[in-house]
Amino acid sequence: MTSILHRAHFDRLTIARINNALMLALFGGGLFACMIGASVYDVGRLFSAW
Repeated sequence: MTSILHRAHFDRLTIARINNALMLALFGGGLFACMIGASVYDVGRLFSAW
């Protein structure tokens, strides 16, 4: 494992960009999942009101 990491050389800017992209994807995915869940809940309450 260390030989693979030793051969792959990334500068700090590349690592920071990968980290930012990963965190943004996780955060955005969580927000999207919450939005879908809230929409399903609201639609369910709308149909149960009839």
